Amino acid sequence: MRILQRIVVSIAVPLTLCASVAYAQRPGSLSKKQVQTHPIPIDVVYRLFLRHVATFEQQAQELENQGKDGSSYRNHVIRKFSINADQFGAVASVATDFGRALDENEVKARSIVAAFQEEHFPGGRLRLGETPPPPPAELKLLNNERRQLTLQAMQRLHDSLGDQDFYALDATLRGRFAGQIQVGGSGSGGQD
Repeated sequence: MRILQRIVVSIAVPLTLCASVAYAQRPGSLSKKQVQTHPIPIDVVYRLFLRHVATFEQQAQELENQGKDGSSYRNHVIRKFSINADQFGAVASVATDFGRALDENEVKARSIVAAFQEEHFPGGRLRLGETPPPPPAELKLLNNERRQLTLQAMQRLHDSLGDQDFYALDATLRGRFAGQIQVGGSGSGGQD
């Protein structure tokens, strides 16, 4: 199972990021020499941001459907990313549409991984001494599709917000969000 995870992680940049964080040692136990900041591709930053916004918007809507106030979820995003309520509406619309498209992409990826695992890892394990097969080529295609979906969503954000507001949001994401991600180890993605 762990070998399959490594195969899948090596294909998908966002999965690599998640695996790096998950497998990395706790920051408190790493020396400063072991902790390095690696540049995160901007499409990954936007994918994480849009997922974050979509999740908070969904939570707000669920509360409102129950007759409760969901504004705290929206206000959190507004404060955290230095946008106003009108901008949030545009961002939430793009994020919600993006989330649906990304969900479809991820369902396809999970199906491919499950079939790959069933075929190559009977019982969930690689046989002793057996070399793992290369990952399915379809995963690389789906990763490219995921990146294109993100770039299209970024363009929609730009179109919805206009130059000034989009570049202000972009600066916030690049400065605050992307700048805080650290990966343990010396360039190995934290999988030492």
